[in-house]
Amino acid sequence: MKPFLQRSFISPQECETLMKYQQHRSTTNGSNLIHNKNGKFYTLVGDPLTDAIGLVYKDRLESILNKKLSLSYSYLKRSTRGCYMPWHKNRWECEYVVAIQCSWNEWPIYFLEDQDSPLIEGEQDNALELIAQQGDAVIFCGADSLHARRPLKSLSSTTLSLNYVEKDGYLDNMDNSHETTSLNYLVDFGDVELSATMYDNDFARNWFKVDKIDNGNIYGHGNGINNIIAAANAGEATAIAILRGTNVDPVEIKLKNNNRAYTNEGTDLKLRYSTDNQTLTMGYRDTEDSEDRFQVYATTPWLGGKLGSLVVGSDPGYSSNNRLTTAEATAFYVNEEVYFGDLTLNLGFRSEEWTIVQERYVDAARSAINIEKGYPKVLSDNDNSLMGFGAIYDMNDTTQLFFGFHEGFTPTGGGADPEQADNIEMGVRYTNDSTYMEAVYFDTDYQNMFGECTASGGATGSCEIGDSFNAGEASISGIELVVQTEMVSTSGVKYPFSVVYTSTDAEFDNTFDSDFWGSVTAGMEIPDLPDSQLALQAGFETQNGLSGNATLYSYGSTCSVASCASGTEVDSYRVIDASLTKTMNEDLDVYMVISNITDETDVIARAPKNGARAQMPRSFIVGIRYRL
Repeated sequence: MKPFLQRSFISPQECETLMKYQQHRSTTNGSNLIHNKNGKFYTLVGDPLTDAIGLVYKDRLESILNKKLSLSYSYLKRSTRGCYMPWHKNRWECEYVVAIQCSWNEWPIYFLEDQDSPLIEGEQDNALELIAQQGDAVIFCGADSLHARRPLKSLSSTTLSLNYVEKDGYLDNMDNSHETTSLNYLVDFGDVELSATMYDNDFARNWFKVDKIDNGNIYGHGNGINNIIAAANAGEATAIAILRGTNVDPVEIKLKNNNRAYTNEGTDLKLRYSTDNQTLTMGYRDTEDSEDRFQVYATTPWLGGKLGSLVVGSDPGYSSNNRLTTAEATAFYVNEEVYFGDLTLNLGFRSEEWTIVQERYVDAARSAINIEKGYPKVLSDNDNSLMGFGAIYDMNDTTQLFFGFHEGFTPTGGGADPEQADNIEMGVRYTNDSTYMEAVYFDTDYQNMFGECTASGGATGSCEIGDSFNAGEASISGIELVVQTEMVSTSGVKYPFSVVYTSTDAEFDNTFDSDFWGSVTAGMEIPDLPDSQLALQAGFETQNGLSGNATLYSYGSTCSVASCASGTEVDSYRVIDASLTKTMNEDLDVYMVISNITDETDVIARAPKNGARAQMPRSFIVGIRYRL
């Protein structure tokens, strides 16, 4: 299916609601802040509200595609200036993607055809460009289509991705059901606005996927995916044969039905008081959550590159695969935004209490709780209070100073202590008609950092999915510099230029041993975070239709585990791409794209599961673009 644009997929009013919802969740620590080589953005994954939107609009998408679909998950994201999306293909859960532009500004998506590797960088002048306005949706096959976004030029952009798979199709290995009930009340007294929401969400899913390789350990490498890859990296012929499907003796592949049911219900109250020079917001939330796991294993032999018959195991008795976890939490927050002419101050406070309890049972029928093993067990019973402060000062029409401090925390029920950190960000912005510059210093001081065991995270030892592990004190600090400008010669030739540079120092501040983190010594670097990142681009555009650019991407070194053991290193690397385009007339372009000009062959990632991923080899693309 070729990517296409669907106008007015949702209404502008729904877009505005989603933007305000994302803004509210980000200011109350309800969304995840991610700051990596692709930029700084706030995310909500699988949120009940956005999942409900995905279910509401599933029928419309089915009529457009003439297919029966199942919702995989939803993804609401607010990206900030300079964010970009490198060339990639999505995972299988994104068989059909509906990328909705919620904010008014444009942020085109580009698509490439007939490419096998997701590691293509550069502008790719032959790419199909689709530009969505507010409410429009770009619809495409995410798992098959190579797509990207260029660096965002506006201050921010909010997008909603609804991801589906074909019902009962070859990729439909996840079954979902979702019911949402919400009662809302709003009263507006002019300067004062009061809202109340009662909500109830029920969500269930069963994700069937590989859990172990060589489950019988007949080759002696262990049965974890990590074990087999590590042995292959060490040159073990039998491990390499398993991965290639040329093993002489059959090995047993163990799969798991990750079958879980979730409930979420509560009450949310909010009061807002606004005048010409301030906005005061107060809120209270009372919520109850539960997670019910009943996960059954299955096995199948692997020989000659083919899977044999599937044998389903028995229902789980007493184990981590047969458990019910419940949580109760209350939260209160207050936020005051005050305007003093050129100065805007923002003060916030949040307090939260929570209790998490887990039950495990003596048998598959759940006839009794296993009291002898200490259940029901209190996993967490904590409270936390946080404050934040921010300031923006307009020095003149072109220059802003900004500063922010906030305390952050993340509760956990997986065994670790809550994650707590103090965060500081300060900098200066400069903007005029042709130039944007920003210099930012950031510092995050963790009193406790934790890691969570996930199916794709590649933990160093064995752990149960959902378990969390303390890392203790850690620190991340650095600077980020952004420069974007365009110069014009007397002959009318334009010379765009941009540079984005981030220098990061991230390390553990204590010594410990962990099934998740491995053996860690104070001063070791935090995994999978390059110490520097640079994107440097220069180009030209003439009045006779000839244009081109070259981009240098440079990444510092990192490792996939803290100990940086053999087979986990990711050395510093760089890649240079270039493109040239000649516009022949209004309808016809001739172009050439060169990716990885110097034909570098570095390993650029070792995740998930410590599998080495290399750069795409040098490639040339020459083509003609004709616009009908």
